[in-house]
Amino acid sequence: MANPHSVKKVIEDQDVVYLEDDVESDRHHNRGAQTQNPLAGISTRELEVQVDVFCDKFGFQDHLAMFRKAALVAQNPDKIESIESLTDEDKYWLQLEHTKRWNLPWTMYMCIGIVSIGSAIQGWDNTGANGANLSYPQEFGIANRPWLIGVINAGPTLFGLLSAWAADPVNYFLGRRGTIFFTNLFVVFPVLAQAFTSDWIGLMICRLFMGLGMGIKISTIPVYSAEVSPASIRGGIVTSFQLWVAFGILVGFSSNLVFMDIGPLAWRFQLAAAFAPAVPLCFLIWLCPESPRWLMKKNRYQKAFQAFCRIRNTELIAARELFYAHCQISAEENMFEGKTLATRTWELFAVPRIRRATVSSAVIVISQQFSGVNIMAFYSSTIFSEAGYTARQALLASFGYGLIMFIFAIPAVYTMDTYGRRNLLLVTFPQMAWCLLAAGFCFLMPESNSARVPLIAFFVYLFIAFYGPGK
Repeated sequence: MANPHSVKKVIEDQDVVYLEDDVESDRHHNRGAQTQNPLAGISTRELEVQVDVFCDKFGFQDHLAMFRKAALVAQNPDKIESIESLTDEDKYWLQLEHTKRWNLPWTMYMCIGIVSIGSAIQGWDNTGANGANLSYPQEFGIANRPWLIGVINAGPTLFGLLSAWAADPVNYFLGRRGTIFFTNLFVVFPVLAQAFTSDWIGLMICRLFMGLGMGIKISTIPVYSAEVSPASIRGGIVTSFQLWVAFGILVGFSSNLVFMDIGPLAWRFQLAAAFAPAVPLCFLIWLCPESPRWLMKKNRYQKAFQAFCRIRNTELIAARELFYAHCQISAEENMFEGKTLATRTWELFAVPRIRRATVSSAVIVISQQFSGVNIMAFYSSTIFSEAGYTARQALLASFGYGLIMFIFAIPAVYTMDTYGRRNLLLVTFPQMAWCLLAAGFCFLMPESNSARVPLIAFFVYLFIAFYGPGK
Protein backbone atom coordinates (compact mmCIF):
# COMPACT_ATOMS: atom_id res chain seq x y z
CA MET A 1 0.00 0.00 0.00
CA ALA A 2 1.30 3.43 -0.82
CA ASN A 3 2.42 5.88 1.84
CA PRO A 4 -0.50 8.29 2.46
CA HIS A 5 1.91 11.17 3.11
CA SER A 6 3.76 10.83 -0.16
CA VAL A 7 2.74 12.28 -3.50
CA LYS A 8 1.13 9.68 -5.74
CA LYS A 9 0.84 9.56 -9.45
CA VAL A 10 -0.81 7.34 -11.98
CA ILE A 11 1.64 5.78 -14.39
CA GLU A 12 1.20 3.33 -17.20
CA ASP A 13 3.41 0.24 -17.39
CA GLN A 14 2.76 -2.39 -20.05
CA ASP A 15 -0.63 -0.78 -20.76
CA VAL A 16 -1.74 -1.29 -17.13
CA VAL A 17 -2.45 1.78 -15.01
CA TYR A 18 -1.52 1.51 -11.35
CA LEU A 19 -0.40 3.70 -8.47
CA GLU A 20 3.19 4.26 -7.54
CA ASP A 21 4.80 6.49 -4.96
CA ASP A 22 7.25 9.13 -6.12
CA VAL A 23 9.54 7.74 -3.45
CA GLU A 24 10.94 4.53 -4.95
CA SER A 25 11.93 3.10 -1.58
CA ASP A 26 8.35 3.27 -0.31
CA ARG A 27 7.22 0.96 -3.08
CA HIS A 28 9.83 -1.63 -2.16
CA HIS A 29 9.06 -1.46 1.55
CA ASN A 30 5.37 -2.02 0.91
CA ARG A 31 5.61 -4.92 -1.52
CA GLY A 32 3.89 -7.30 0.85
CA ALA A 33 0.86 -5.08 1.32
CA GLN A 34 0.68 -4.26 -2.37
CA THR A 35 0.57 -7.93 -3.25
CA GLN A 36 -2.04 -8.70 -0.59
CA ASN A 37 -4.37 -5.96 -1.87
CA PRO A 38 -2.91 -3.93 -4.72
CA LEU A 39 -5.99 -1.69 -4.69
CA ALA A 40 -5.56 -0.48 -1.12
CA GLY A 41 -5.00 3.26 -0.74
CA ILE A 42 -6.19 4.17 -4.23
CA SER A 43 -8.74 6.97 -4.60
CA THR A 44 -12.07 6.31 -6.27
CA ARG A 45 -11.11 8.42 -9.28
CA GLU A 46 -7.81 6.63 -9.74
CA LEU A 47 -9.58 3.29 -9.41
CA GLU A 48 -12.04 4.27 -12.14
CA VAL A 49 -9.12 5.14 -14.41
CA GLN A 50 -7.66 1.69 -13.86
CA VAL A 51 -11.00 0.05 -14.63
CA ASP A 52 -11.47 2.13 -17.79
CA VAL A 53 -8.04 1.16 -19.10
CA PHE A 54 -8.66 -2.48 -18.17
CA CYS A 55 -12.00 -2.62 -20.00
CA ASP A 56 -10.62 -0.84 -23.08
CA LYS A 57 -7.65 -3.15 -23.32
CA PHE A 58 -9.44 -6.46 -22.84
CA GLY A 59 -12.75 -5.74 -24.55
CA PHE A 60 -15.10 -5.30 -21.59
CA GLN A 61 -16.49 -1.88 -22.59
CA ASP A 62 -20.04 -3.28 -22.51
CA HIS A 63 -19.51 -4.26 -18.87
CA LEU A 64 -17.78 -1.05 -17.75
CA ALA A 65 -20.35 -0.14 -15.08
CA MET A 66 -20.26 -3.63 -13.62
CA PHE A 67 -16.46 -3.68 -13.49
CA ARG A 68 -16.44 -0.30 -11.73
CA LYS A 69 -18.68 -1.75 -9.04
CA ALA A 70 -16.58 -4.89 -8.92
CA ALA A 71 -13.40 -2.85 -8.42
CA LEU A 72 -14.93 -0.97 -5.48
CA VAL A 73 -15.93 -4.27 -3.89
CA ALA A 74 -12.44 -5.68 -4.42
CA GLN A 75 -10.92 -2.59 -2.84
CA ASN A 76 -13.29 -2.54 0.15
CA PRO A 77 -14.59 -6.08 0.71
CA ASP A 78 -15.74 -5.26 4.26
CA LYS A 79 -17.61 -2.07 3.33
CA ILE A 80 -20.08 -3.21 0.71
CA GLU A 81 -22.99 -1.48 2.49
CA SER A 82 -21.36 1.89 1.87
CA ILE A 83 -20.97 1.34 -1.89
CA GLU A 84 -23.92 3.24 -3.35
CA SER A 85 -23.77 1.72 -6.82
CA LEU A 86 -24.53 -1.79 -5.51
CA THR A 87 -28.11 -3.03 -5.78
CA ASP A 88 -29.83 -4.99 -3.03
CA GLU A 89 -29.36 -8.16 -5.06
CA ASP A 90 -25.64 -7.42 -5.42
CA LYS A 91 -25.30 -6.98 -1.67
CA TYR A 92 -27.25 -10.16 -0.99
CA TRP A 93 -24.88 -12.32 -3.04
CA LEU A 94 -21.80 -10.58 -1.67
CA GLN A 95 -22.97 -11.08 1.92
CA LEU A 96 -23.75 -14.71 1.14
CA GLU A 97 -20.03 -15.26 0.54
CA HIS A 98 -19.49 -14.69 4.26
CA THR A 99 -22.65 -16.16 5.76
CA LYS A 100 -22.78 -19.28 3.55
CA ARG A 101 -19.26 -19.71 2.24
CA TRP A 102 -19.94 -23.10 0.66
CA ASN A 103 -22.96 -21.89 -1.34
CA LEU A 104 -21.41 -22.02 -4.81
CA PRO A 105 -22.50 -23.10 -8.31
CA TRP A 106 -22.52 -26.84 -8.96
CA THR A 107 -19.87 -26.34 -11.66
CA MET A 108 -17.42 -25.32 -8.96
CA TYR A 109 -17.97 -28.56 -7.07
CA MET A 110 -17.95 -30.54 -10.30
CA CYS A 111 -14.44 -29.23 -11.00
CA ILE A 112 -13.20 -30.18 -7.54
CA GLY A 113 -14.89 -33.57 -7.77
CA ILE A 114 -13.31 -34.38 -11.13
CA VAL A 115 -9.76 -33.38 -10.22
CA SER A 116 -10.22 -35.25 -6.94
CA ILE A 117 -10.29 -38.44 -9.00
CA GLY A 118 -6.66 -37.70 -9.78
CA SER A 119 -5.96 -37.32 -6.06
CA ALA A 120 -7.66 -40.64 -5.31
CA ILE A 121 -5.58 -42.37 -7.99
CA GLN A 122 -2.46 -41.22 -6.16
CA GLY A 123 -3.56 -42.97 -2.97
CA TRP A 124 -4.80 -46.06 -4.80
CA ASP A 125 -1.46 -46.53 -6.56
CA ASN A 126 0.31 -46.51 -3.20
CA THR A 127 -1.93 -49.10 -1.60
CA GLY A 128 -1.85 -51.38 -4.63
CA ALA A 129 1.83 -51.89 -3.89
CA ASN A 130 0.96 -52.30 -0.20
CA GLY A 131 -1.03 -55.47 -0.84
CA ALA A 132 1.18 -56.72 -3.67
CA ASN A 133 4.21 -56.63 -1.35
CA LEU A 134 2.90 -59.81 0.28
CA SER A 135 3.25 -61.88 -2.90
CA TYR A 136 5.17 -60.43 -5.87
CA PRO A 137 8.62 -60.62 -4.16
CA GLN A 138 8.16 -64.39 -3.87
CA GLU A 139 7.18 -64.75 -7.53
CA PHE A 140 10.19 -62.75 -8.72
CA GLY A 141 12.57 -64.42 -6.28
CA ILE A 142 13.51 -61.23 -4.42
CA ALA A 143 11.81 -61.89 -1.08
CA ASN A 144 15.20 -61.78 0.66
CA ARG A 145 16.23 -58.50 -0.98
CA PRO A 146 14.32 -55.84 0.99
CA TRP A 147 16.35 -52.97 -0.44
CA LEU A 148 15.37 -53.94 -3.97
CA ILE A 149 11.72 -54.24 -2.95
CA GLY A 150 11.98 -50.80 -1.41
CA VAL A 151 13.45 -49.30 -4.57
CA ILE A 152 10.68 -50.87 -6.69
CA ASN A 153 8.03 -49.47 -4.37
CA ALA A 154 9.72 -46.07 -4.37
CA GLY A 155 10.04 -46.00 -8.18
CA PRO A 156 7.14 -43.58 -8.77
CA THR A 157 8.43 -41.27 -6.05
CA LEU A 158 12.00 -41.33 -7.37
CA PHE A 159 10.95 -40.27 -10.87
CA GLY A 160 8.22 -38.05 -9.44
CA LEU A 161 10.91 -36.07 -7.64
CA LEU A 162 12.54 -35.37 -11.00
CA SER A 163 9.40 -34.79 -13.05
CA ALA A 164 8.01 -32.33 -10.50
CA TRP A 165 10.57 -29.80 -11.75
CA ALA A 166 8.88 -29.97 -15.16
CA ALA A 167 5.49 -29.01 -13.71
CA ASP A 168 5.92 -25.30 -14.40
CA PRO A 169 6.88 -25.48 -18.11
CA VAL A 170 4.34 -28.24 -18.80
CA ASN A 171 1.59 -26.16 -17.17
CA TYR A 172 2.74 -23.09 -19.08
CA PHE A 173 2.26 -24.74 -22.45
CA LEU A 174 -0.64 -27.14 -21.79
CA GLY A 175 -2.67 -25.32 -19.15
CA ARG A 176 -4.04 -26.96 -16.02
CA ARG A 177 -6.55 -29.21 -17.81
CA GLY A 178 -4.11 -30.26 -20.51
CA THR A 179 -1.47 -31.05 -17.91
CA ILE A 180 -3.84 -33.19 -15.86
CA PHE A 181 -4.91 -35.05 -19.02
CA PHE A 182 -1.33 -35.59 -20.22
CA THR A 183 0.02 -36.77 -16.87
CA ASN A 184 -3.02 -38.96 -16.33
CA LEU A 185 -1.93 -41.06 -19.31
CA PHE A 186 1.06 -42.13 -17.21
CA VAL A 187 -1.28 -43.64 -14.63
CA VAL A 188 -3.28 -45.51 -17.25
CA PHE A 189 -0.81 -47.38 -19.46
CA PRO A 190 2.15 -47.97 -17.10
CA VAL A 191 -0.20 -48.93 -14.25
CA LEU A 192 -1.99 -51.45 -16.45
CA ALA A 193 1.32 -52.72 -17.83
CA GLN A 194 2.39 -53.74 -14.31
CA ALA A 195 -0.02 -56.67 -14.53
CA PHE A 196 1.86 -58.13 -17.51
CA THR A 197 5.45 -57.92 -16.26
CA SER A 198 7.48 -61.13 -16.06
CA ASP A 199 10.35 -59.95 -13.85
CA TRP A 200 11.20 -57.26 -11.34
CA ILE A 201 13.02 -55.17 -13.96
CA GLY A 202 9.85 -54.81 -16.03
CA LEU A 203 7.88 -53.91 -12.92
CA MET A 204 10.47 -51.30 -11.98
CA ILE A 205 10.33 -49.70 -15.44
CA CYS A 206 6.53 -49.48 -15.30
CA ARG A 207 6.63 -47.85 -11.88
CA LEU A 208 9.28 -45.36 -12.98
CA PHE A 209 7.06 -44.28 -15.88
CA MET A 210 4.21 -43.86 -13.41
CA GLY A 211 6.39 -41.39 -11.53
CA LEU A 212 6.85 -39.23 -14.62
CA GLY A 213 3.17 -38.37 -14.53
CA MET A 214 2.64 -38.40 -10.78
CA GLY A 215 5.25 -35.75 -9.99
CA ILE A 216 3.61 -33.22 -12.30
CA LYS A 217 0.03 -34.23 -11.53
CA ILE A 218 0.25 -33.88 -7.76
CA SER A 219 1.81 -30.45 -8.28
CA THR A 220 -0.95 -29.34 -10.65
CA ILE A 221 -4.16 -30.54 -9.00
CA PRO A 222 -3.79 -28.43 -5.81
CA VAL A 223 -2.86 -25.40 -7.91
CA TYR A 224 -5.93 -25.81 -10.13
CA SER A 225 -8.13 -26.31 -7.05
CA ALA A 226 -6.76 -23.13 -5.48
CA GLU A 227 -7.17 -21.08 -8.65
CA VAL A 228 -10.85 -21.95 -9.11
CA SER A 229 -11.76 -21.63 -5.42
CA PRO A 230 -12.92 -18.45 -3.67
CA ALA A 231 -10.54 -17.20 -0.99
CA SER A 232 -13.00 -17.86 1.86
CA ILE A 233 -12.85 -21.65 1.40
CA ARG A 234 -9.57 -22.02 -0.46
CA GLY A 235 -7.81 -23.69 2.45
CA GLY A 236 -10.50 -26.32 2.77
CA ILE A 237 -10.66 -26.97 -0.97
CA VAL A 238 -6.90 -27.39 -1.29
CA THR A 239 -6.95 -29.68 1.76
CA SER A 240 -9.48 -31.84 -0.08
CA PHE A 241 -6.58 -33.03 -2.25
CA GLN A 242 -5.25 -34.94 0.75
CA LEU A 243 -8.77 -36.02 1.69
CA TRP A 244 -9.22 -37.73 -1.66
CA VAL A 245 -5.75 -39.23 -1.50
CA ALA A 246 -6.97 -40.79 1.76
CA PHE A 247 -10.12 -41.96 -0.03
CA GLY A 248 -7.97 -43.52 -2.75
CA ILE A 249 -5.94 -45.30 -0.07
CA LEU A 250 -9.16 -46.67 1.40
CA VAL A 251 -10.40 -47.86 -2.00
CA GLY A 252 -6.99 -49.37 -2.71
CA PHE A 253 -7.08 -51.38 0.51
CA SER A 254 -10.60 -52.52 -0.40
CA SER A 255 -9.33 -53.59 -3.82
CA ASN A 256 -6.52 -55.58 -2.19
CA LEU A 257 -9.10 -57.49 -0.16
CA VAL A 258 -11.26 -58.15 -3.21
CA PHE A 259 -8.41 -59.67 -5.22
CA MET A 260 -6.55 -61.52 -2.47
CA ASP A 261 -8.39 -64.84 -3.01
CA ILE A 262 -7.75 -65.26 -6.74
CA GLY A 263 -4.42 -66.99 -6.21
CA PRO A 264 -0.96 -66.24 -7.60
CA LEU A 265 -2.34 -63.56 -9.93
CA ALA A 266 -3.67 -61.47 -7.04
CA TRP A 267 -0.74 -59.04 -6.93
CA ARG A 268 -1.11 -58.29 -10.65
CA PHE A 269 -4.72 -57.20 -10.18
CA GLN A 270 -3.87 -55.29 -7.02
CA LEU A 271 -1.22 -53.23 -8.83
CA ALA A 272 -3.20 -52.67 -12.04
CA ALA A 273 -6.61 -51.89 -10.52
CA ALA A 274 -5.80 -48.19 -10.10
CA PHE A 275 -5.96 -47.66 -13.88
CA ALA A 276 -9.78 -47.95 -13.72
CA PRO A 277 -10.55 -44.43 -12.36
CA ALA A 278 -7.81 -42.91 -14.53
CA VAL A 279 -9.67 -43.73 -17.75
CA PRO A 280 -12.80 -41.60 -17.09
CA LEU A 281 -10.61 -38.78 -15.77
CA CYS A 282 -9.07 -38.45 -19.24
CA PHE A 283 -12.51 -37.46 -20.58
CA LEU A 284 -14.12 -35.75 -17.58
CA ILE A 285 -11.34 -33.20 -17.15
CA TRP A 286 -12.47 -31.46 -20.34
CA LEU A 287 -15.84 -30.69 -18.74
CA CYS A 288 -14.08 -28.36 -16.29
CA PRO A 289 -13.33 -24.74 -17.19
CA GLU A 290 -9.66 -23.90 -17.60
CA SER A 291 -8.00 -22.07 -14.73
CA PRO A 292 -8.95 -18.37 -15.10
CA ARG A 293 -5.57 -17.30 -13.76
CA TRP A 294 -3.74 -19.36 -16.38
CA LEU A 295 -5.96 -17.89 -19.11
CA MET A 296 -5.16 -14.39 -17.86
CA LYS A 297 -1.44 -15.07 -18.02
CA LYS A 298 -2.03 -16.10 -21.63
CA ASN A 299 -3.86 -12.77 -22.17
CA ARG A 300 -7.18 -14.56 -22.82
CA TYR A 301 -9.28 -12.40 -20.53
CA GLN A 302 -12.61 -12.99 -22.23
CA LYS A 303 -12.32 -16.74 -21.68
CA ALA A 304 -11.09 -16.13 -18.14
CA PHE A 305 -14.23 -14.09 -17.42
CA GLN A 306 -16.41 -16.85 -18.88
CA ALA A 307 -14.63 -19.37 -16.67
CA PHE A 308 -15.19 -17.22 -13.58
CA CYS A 309 -18.87 -16.86 -14.47
CA ARG A 310 -19.23 -20.66 -14.45
CA ILE A 311 -17.77 -21.05 -10.97
CA ARG A 312 -19.14 -17.95 -9.20
CA ASN A 313 -22.69 -17.06 -8.24
CA THR A 314 -23.03 -13.78 -10.17
CA GLU A 315 -21.32 -11.87 -12.97
CA LEU A 316 -20.44 -9.11 -10.49
CA ILE A 317 -18.51 -11.55 -8.32
CA ALA A 318 -16.86 -12.98 -11.43
CA ALA A 319 -15.87 -9.47 -12.53
CA ARG A 320 -14.47 -8.71 -9.09
CA GLU A 321 -12.39 -11.91 -9.14
CA LEU A 322 -11.10 -11.17 -12.64
CA PHE A 323 -10.13 -7.56 -11.97
CA TYR A 324 -8.59 -8.32 -8.59
CA ALA A 325 -6.55 -11.23 -10.00
CA HIS A 326 -5.41 -8.94 -12.83
CA CYS A 327 -4.18 -6.36 -10.32
CA GLN A 328 -2.39 -9.03 -8.32
CA ILE A 329 -0.66 -10.40 -11.41
CA SER A 330 0.37 -6.87 -12.43
CA ALA A 331 1.78 -6.22 -8.95
CA GLU A 332 3.68 -9.50 -9.02
CA GLU A 333 5.12 -8.77 -12.44
CA ASN A 334 6.15 -5.32 -11.24
CA MET A 335 7.84 -6.83 -8.19
CA PHE A 336 9.85 -9.30 -10.27
CA GLU A 337 10.58 -6.97 -13.17
CA GLY A 338 14.22 -7.17 -14.19
CA LYS A 339 15.02 -9.98 -11.77
CA THR A 340 16.73 -13.15 -12.87
CA LEU A 341 15.94 -16.64 -11.60
CA ALA A 342 19.08 -16.50 -9.47
CA THR A 343 17.96 -13.22 -7.88
CA ARG A 344 14.50 -14.55 -7.09
CA THR A 345 16.04 -17.72 -5.63
CA TRP A 346 18.33 -15.64 -3.43
CA GLU A 347 15.33 -13.66 -2.14
CA LEU A 348 13.87 -16.89 -0.75
CA PHE A 349 16.54 -16.61 1.93
CA ALA A 350 17.59 -12.95 1.90
CA VAL A 351 14.21 -11.21 2.34
CA PRO A 352 12.96 -11.80 5.92
CA ARG A 353 9.27 -12.14 5.05
CA ILE A 354 9.95 -14.56 2.19
CA ARG A 355 12.54 -16.44 4.23
CA ARG A 356 10.04 -17.07 7.03
CA ALA A 357 7.50 -18.40 4.52
CA THR A 358 10.14 -20.59 2.87
CA VAL A 359 11.36 -22.07 6.14
CA SER A 360 7.89 -22.68 7.56
CA SER A 361 6.56 -24.35 4.40
CA ALA A 362 9.69 -26.50 4.05
CA VAL A 363 9.57 -27.61 7.68
CA ILE A 364 5.89 -28.54 7.44
CA VAL A 365 6.23 -30.52 4.20
CA ILE A 366 9.39 -32.31 5.32
CA SER A 367 7.82 -33.09 8.69
CA GLN A 368 4.81 -34.57 6.93
CA GLN A 369 7.01 -36.86 4.86
CA PHE A 370 9.12 -37.88 7.87
CA SER A 371 6.06 -38.47 10.05
CA GLY A 372 5.93 -42.13 9.04
CA VAL A 373 2.66 -41.97 7.15
CA ASN A 374 4.21 -43.09 3.85
CA ILE A 375 5.77 -46.10 5.56
CA MET A 376 2.28 -47.15 6.62
CA ALA A 377 0.81 -46.39 3.19
CA PHE A 378 3.28 -48.72 1.46
CA TYR A 379 4.04 -51.26 4.17
CA SER A 380 1.14 -51.47 6.62
CA SER A 381 0.22 -54.97 5.39
CA THR A 382 3.85 -56.07 5.75
CA ILE A 383 4.11 -54.49 9.21
CA PHE A 384 0.93 -56.17 10.43
CA SER A 385 2.07 -59.45 8.89
CA GLU A 386 5.40 -59.28 10.73
CA ALA A 387 3.54 -58.39 13.91
CA GLY A 388 1.83 -61.79 13.77
CA TYR A 389 -1.22 -61.35 11.53
CA THR A 390 -2.10 -63.72 8.70
CA ALA A 391 -2.18 -62.28 5.17
CA ARG A 392 -5.96 -61.81 5.33
CA GLN A 393 -5.80 -60.26 8.79
CA ALA A 394 -3.00 -57.95 7.67
CA LEU A 395 -5.07 -56.72 4.72
CA LEU A 396 -8.11 -56.25 6.96
CA ALA A 397 -6.01 -54.30 9.46
CA SER A 398 -4.69 -52.15 6.60
CA PHE A 399 -8.27 -51.54 5.46
CA GLY A 400 -9.03 -50.27 8.96
CA TYR A 401 -6.02 -47.99 8.70
CA GLY A 402 -7.31 -46.55 5.41
CA LEU A 403 -10.83 -46.14 6.77
CA ILE A 404 -9.62 -44.19 9.81
CA MET A 405 -7.38 -42.01 7.64
CA PHE A 406 -10.30 -41.06 5.39
CA ILE A 407 -12.80 -40.46 8.21
CA PHE A 408 -10.45 -38.22 10.19
CA ALA A 409 -9.35 -36.32 7.07
CA ILE A 410 -12.90 -35.05 6.53
CA PRO A 411 -12.90 -32.53 9.43
CA ALA A 412 -9.76 -30.89 8.04
CA VAL A 413 -11.75 -29.52 5.09
CA TYR A 414 -13.88 -27.46 7.49
CA THR A 415 -11.43 -26.78 10.34
CA MET A 416 -8.62 -25.53 8.10
CA ASP A 417 -10.24 -22.12 7.54
CA THR A 418 -11.84 -22.03 11.01
CA TYR A 419 -9.04 -22.82 13.45
CA GLY A 420 -6.08 -22.05 11.20
CA ARG A 421 -3.34 -24.21 9.79
CA ARG A 422 -0.77 -23.40 12.47
CA ASN A 423 -3.04 -24.33 15.36
CA LEU A 424 -3.94 -27.68 13.80
CA LEU A 425 -0.27 -28.49 13.24
CA LEU A 426 0.71 -27.55 16.79
CA VAL A 427 -2.01 -29.76 18.24
CA THR A 428 -1.65 -32.85 16.05
CA PHE A 429 2.08 -33.22 15.34
CA PRO A 430 3.11 -33.94 18.97
CA GLN A 431 0.33 -36.53 19.25
CA MET A 432 1.51 -38.24 16.07
CA ALA A 433 5.05 -38.41 17.46
CA TRP A 434 4.23 -40.27 20.67
CA CYS A 435 1.76 -42.59 18.91
CA LEU A 436 4.39 -43.71 16.40
CA LEU A 437 6.96 -44.07 19.17
CA ALA A 438 4.57 -46.21 21.20
CA ALA A 439 3.80 -48.43 18.20
CA GLY A 440 7.52 -48.96 17.65
CA PHE A 441 8.14 -49.94 21.28
CA CYS A 442 5.32 -52.48 21.08
CA PHE A 443 7.45 -54.51 18.66
CA LEU A 444 9.86 -55.09 21.56
CA MET A 445 7.19 -57.05 23.41
CA PRO A 446 7.54 -60.88 23.30
CA GLU A 447 5.64 -62.46 20.42
CA SER A 448 3.96 -64.73 22.96
CA ASN A 449 2.31 -61.72 24.59
CA SER A 450 -1.32 -61.63 23.41
CA ALA A 451 -1.45 -57.84 23.80
CA ARG A 452 1.39 -57.24 21.33
CA VAL A 453 -0.53 -57.24 18.05
CA PRO A 454 -3.63 -55.35 19.29
CA LEU A 455 -1.45 -52.64 20.84
CA ILE A 456 0.54 -52.16 17.64
CA ALA A 457 -2.70 -51.80 15.66
CA PHE A 458 -4.17 -49.45 18.28
CA PHE A 459 -1.26 -47.00 18.24
CA VAL A 460 -1.02 -47.12 14.44
CA TYR A 461 -4.73 -46.30 14.20
CA LEU A 462 -4.38 -43.53 16.78
CA PHE A 463 -1.43 -42.11 14.85
CA ILE A 464 -3.39 -41.91 11.62
CA ALA A 465 -6.41 -40.43 13.42
CA PHE A 466 -4.25 -37.47 14.47
CA TYR A 467 -2.63 -37.31 11.05
CA GLY A 468 -5.99 -36.82 9.28
CA PRO A 469 -6.87 -33.31 10.53
CA GLY A 470 -3.26 -32.19 10.96
CA LYS A 471 -1.77 -33.05 7.60
